[in-house]
Amino acid sequence: MRPVDSVLMSVLNQSFAAIAEEMYRNLIRSAYSTIVRESRDASTAIFSPEGPLIAQGQHTIPMLLNAFPPLMAGMRERGLLEDLKPGDALISNDAYAGGQHLDDVVLVIPVFFGGGLVGYAGSLAHQLDLGAASPGINPRATEVYQEGVIIPPMRIELERDLGPNGVLAQVLSRNIRVPEHTMGDLRAQIAAIRTGERRLRELCARYGPESVTGTMAGLLDYTDTMMRQVIREKPDGRYHGEEWMDDDGYTGHEFKIAVTIEIKGDGVTVDCTGTDAQALGPVNAPLGSTLSAIQIALKSVLLPPEVPANEGCNRSMDIVVPEGTLLNPRFPAAVSARMGACFKLFDAILQALTPIMEERLIASSYSSVAAVALSKRKPGGQYLYREALGGGYGAGQGYDGADGVAITLTNTANTPVEFTELTHPYFMIEGYSVRRDSGGVGQFHGGCGVEKGYRILGDGVRFAAYSDHHRFGPRGLSGGGPGARAEFLLERADSTRELPPLVIEELKAGDLLRVRTAGGGGYGTPRNT
Repeated sequence: MRPVDSVLMSVLNQSFAAIAEEMYRNLIRSAYSTIVRESRDASTAIFSPEGPLIAQGQHTIPMLLNAFPPLMAGMRERGLLEDLKPGDALISNDAYAGGQHLDDVVLVIPVFFGGGLVGYAGSLAHQLDLGAASPGINPRATEVYQEGVIIPPMRIELERDLGPNGVLAQVLSRNIRVPEHTMGDLRAQIAAIRTGERRLRELCARYGPESVTGTMAGLLDYTDTMMRQVIREKPDGRYHGEEWMDDDGYTGHEFKIAVTIEIKGDGVTVDCTGTDAQALGPVNAPLGSTLSAIQIALKSVLLPPEVPANEGCNRSMDIVVPEGTLLNPRFPAAVSARMGACFKLFDAILQALTPIMEERLIASSYSSVAAVALSKRKPGGQYLYREALGGGYGAGQGYDGADGVAITLTNTANTPVEFTELTHPYFMIEGYSVRRDSGGVGQFHGGCGVEKGYRILGDGVRFAAYSDHHRFGPRGLSGGGPGARAEFLLERADSTRELPPLVIEELKAGDLLRVRTAGGGGYGTPRNT
């Protein structure tokens, strides 16, 4: 391969990022469901002809920044990237074939120019429902089969199989409760990847396909060089961190996430040996999710934001995750609530690196999401509402934590109250506010969580949710205090009952459900102590 011109690399790097961002915007604007259109739980990406990730949408969920590479690697191992032709597509949501959890459906198409393959355009969207045993969320699942329809990695003809009368479209529509939303979101994903296909072809027409594909390879090499340079500047050594999850919904005991990071020369090894065995409940993180959390944690801590977030960042990493553990469960363990384990892994990595990077690290945040589903049957169908609530951000050296935000691995947006009540007439939002004084004390205070109240307007409403930090609030750093713990509270008549962090509860007319998320930890010893 001829040397890549640095000016052209800079121009095309920005172009790849702009294409991925336009794809993302088109996906969001075309989507049907609240979880995609309002919360924006989706991602878009451009890949090189060999399959490595080149660029993703700027506003992509951080957890999904590296969600594509394990899936693409699995597709390659199965021979699905060979002999592709125009009109083909790749699809999967299989958590045991590089995927995240079944709700996250990945759709990828090859892009051709002048008869040759010049890359891929991909999209991922968190579907509102894929047929789980409980509408939207099944926090009581013990097997992945109970979490929805599994789509193994497969090659399809996009228009034939996902068109209105396509075989795959018909099978999916018949197995989900809200086909108008799920199939609408899949069509939005198709619109996004068609955008990427068109824009990538335009780049090839302007600069030539060899320049475009050669620059992709050069960008991967560049980010690899930058990552190795930063690692080389850190002192060699072994660093250990541990975090704990509340529960799996069955055993009643906490689960340990352990990580040992070894820095040696220009490489880093992340070893998750010591993590507890896989859980009975759905809090396990499949290997694809674990790899994504580790890679995002290291990039966010080590690299400046201007370095491209492509797959070259990962070449210097050696990752060890023992099979049969919470971070690499054996099939068919349930995985729908895998974000809790990933958040704890992220925090354990930050904790491990504190001795050498304390000035860049923060206290623990509400390292979870309050994933909420409220559903009710209606004549001939189903109402289904889902959202993910953030909490308090941890404080750091020189600044207080932010209030009521999506944390570290996620940046889901707020779901407007007006839209919620307009489309879901079986409940109303009675209050939505910052949860005052829930942040940890310190020289710099942790951010506050949020509180949201759902007044139930009719019988037969089901509340399903998962969360974490219900036993202990997020830890402070360097003498800072912990944040307040999270709570699910059900007020019925004159009584109030606290619900567990993984819960399915049948609600009645007049009930008030309060969801309170945790505050972030404080940083530094409070001045008045």
